[in-house]
Amino acid sequence: MPEFKIHKGEQFLISVPITFNGEPVTPENVAGVRVQLDSRLCEWPDGELEFDDTENRWNYPLLESQSRLINAGKRQMQVGIKIDDNYLYSDVKDVVISDSIIKKRWGGNE
Repeated sequence: MPEFKIHKGEQFLISVPITFNGEPVTPENVAGVRVQLDSRLCEWPDGELEFDDTENRWNYPLLESQSRLINAGKRQMQVGIKIDDNYLYSDVKDVVISDSIIKKRWGGNE
């Protein structure tokens, strides 16, 4: 089960590798991509989803305010790719969100 470590209240990108038939999904070989984490959907080309061609991964952005709304624990993610005029969807996958990468409280003792 993939795990994404976030720090609530910070802006960050969740890097999502997407493959189809064993090959990386890139902007050159699909007409659209959707990534949904719980109820929040990001899309490409008409949305916030971006492709990182150096890593062959899709970046799912979260603003500071959005990261505060994601609860830690097991969440669900689903991916869709558009080929021609149809979307093909993956199975719903479980992912783990760790709500903080910092375990020591600010200004406090361990």
